[in-house]
Amino acid sequence: MTDFSNPPFVLLAFGLFAGIVCGLSFFQGLKQLLNKWSKTRSSKVLDQLRGIPLFLPFLGIVGGVCLFLATSLQVLAISPKIAYIIATPLSVGMGILVWLQLMRQVNQLERKGKSS
Repeated sequence: MTDFSNPPFVLLAFGLFAGIVCGLSFFQGLKQLLNKWSKTRSSKVLDQLRGIPLFLPFLGIVGGVCLFLATSLQVLAISPKIAYIIATPLSVGMGILVWLQLMRQVNQLERKGKSS
């Protein structure tokens, strides 16, 4: 009988699924807020881009990527402890950089909206 817990193929699939589902949720939320902003040019809408409704799906993406990366490393015969030591800083670091870049873009939209 096959042992599916070592390497953790179920966690691999769950990490991929969580990242994709949260990514779709993030995309739809971002798309709706940007469409709303393009019609109103309101800074309140841009504040929502910085808020929890968009940040939670983003955290889900980062968590899903971290889980997927760690379990992918375990499939390559790396111990779980080492896999998470590698995957966590990479995922969190990538998440921080992407979020900061998104916030720079939002700030740029806000500055251009005020100057128009």
